[in-house]
Amino acid sequence: MTIREFISIIRHNLNSLTLDSYISGEYIYNVGLSISKLLAKRESDSRRIFKNTFNFTMINCIELEEVNAMQCAGISLPKCKKMMRSKKPIPEAFTSNYGSIMFVFNPDKSKDYIEVSPIAYKSISNQEFKSKGKGYFWLENKYLIIPDSEVEIVSIFGLFSDPISTDNCGKILDIQFPTLDYLISSVIELTTKTIITSKQVATDENSNLNTNEK
Repeated sequence: MTIREFISIIRHNLNSLTLDSYISGEYIYNVGLSISKLLAKRESDSRRIFKNTFNFTMINCIELEEVNAMQCAGISLPKCKKMMRSKKPIPEAFTSNYGSIMFVFNPDKSKDYIEVSPIAYKSISNQEFKSKGKGYFWLENKYLIIPDSEVEIVSIFGLFSDPISTDNCGKILDIQFPTLDYLISSVIELTTKTIITSKQVATDENSNLNTNEK
């Protein structure tokens, strides 16, 4: 379902419920996106979300550059030999109770990276034995950080909430609405209810103000 279709369905629902005041498409989209994020985070408890990746987006060729370790982590990482950071901010990913809903791996997929915090990585870096097929990453101000690595290009695969960053072709309204297929009915229902409730509250508040003025 595209963003345009999602907005159209919500508008139809609102009109059928006699909410005839104009609601901007941007407002509808933002309410729907917030609800989609909330439901996705709840789904992560069962791990079901990671088995339904049809709506995930693959972004290849994320270029990295070497940066100062202290500049990134903000903590001392004495054993860190090289710190790599994405040259550009990456799209914002949905979050789960386990971290970002996003997978990171090198171009030939021979190595994948697990999300950790800089403090957790400091502890990990002190371990004597480390898997060659596993690396670590964290996000800082929307930049991807990979410590102790010489990789210059990675790919990311995830559920992103930024339609501009994940698809620069065509109009934004014609991009897929960011959610999981099996959650879309719930997102539509809750978005409709949320907007109706917010508008009813606003109407009641305005009525009270008018009564007080008299």
